Amino acid sequence: MGSWISLNQFKFFKKQIIGFLGIGSAPQFLEGLMWNKFSKKMKKEITENGIINLKHGNYEYPISLQLIKDGKKNRVFHKKIHTKLKVTMVHGQKDESVPVSYSKKILKIFVNSKKKN
Repeated sequence: MGSWISLNQFKFFKKQIIGFLGIGSAPQFLEGLMWNKFSKKMKKEITENGIINLKHGNYEYPISLQLIKDGKKNRVFHKKIHTKLKVTMVHGQKDESVPVSYSKKILKIFVNSKKKN
């Protein structure tokens, strides 16, 4: 979620940001890695109750309908950042939760930057 928040900060602090480092970045994960993969039953539960508890490994995460809605309002993959920056993305090839393609999509956002993957 860190890169997602960071990318949205460019609209407020663009002139103060001098570089970008993403580690296993997953912006827009709420839609792409959660909502779109939820079963009809899961979507019905979150819509009716306003929340669903998602189990992942040894943890349980409460995911609210409001969180999903906020995620849809704050999409970043369509944005373009023209500021010249050094951009570094670090993403494990064996990441089982977030596909490497998410980090690659972030690189496309930075149009005039020196990129390293």
